Amino acid sequence: MSNPSRLSLPTRLPCGSFLAYAPYGSGSLCSRSRAIKQLVKKSRIEGFMSRLRERGHEPTLLLEGCLGREVTLVPVPRSKPLVPGEPWPGMKIAELLQRAGLAAEIRPLLERTETVQKSSSAKREGKERLTAIEHTMTIAAKRDAGFRPADRVTLVDDVVTAGNTFMGAAAVLLSAYPQLDVSCFAMIRTVSDAENDEELGRIDAPLVETIRQRNGKAWRR
Repeated sequence: MSNPSRLSLPTRLPCGSFLAYAPYGSGSLCSRSRAIKQLVKKSRIEGFMSRLRERGHEPTLLLEGCLGREVTLVPVPRSKPLVPGEPWPGMKIAELLQRAGLAAEIRPLLERTETVQKSSSAKREGKERLTAIEHTMTIAAKRDAGFRPADRVTLVDDVVTAGNTFMGAAAVLLSAYPQLDVSCFAMIRTVSDAENDEELGRIDAPLVETIRQRNGKAWRR
């Protein structure tokens, strides 16, 4: 296993997402987006997969190699070490993506070594979200002798906000497998600056953005 105290972070990561939600916006669409986000967090996403299956082959999501029949999916660990029988949203989404023909295989190459503050509860409790560098200190890469990387590897998680978890996970994965071409995919992305329905636009909105980092903190653009 690899779990160094300090790793170099990627300068950029392509990040695809299928849905969008507004955590603070007012209006019926924004309210519905938050309800859908809760379903995603609970891994109750089968109802969205038919639409993703139809739209996942669009150039938008394939542009940066986020999904495709030659992509290996790597689920992002939860905020605490995995307990058998507990839900793992990243794995659930990866399994559904593979079943939809949007990936070649799934490899659980990362694990959380100790419990960290959940991103969703940090703001509510008046705490800072973990930086990408801080995530690298609690995620380890597992060596897999049978792993033969496909052309592209995509980290999979349920929600992306700033992208610190993705950036930290990518750094750990690349420390163990430096030859990889890594992208990210989240089922739903946070649109923090959407104040109303018009600014949110729509919930079902596939998009590829770029996660960047400065001084160990990530942001999407």
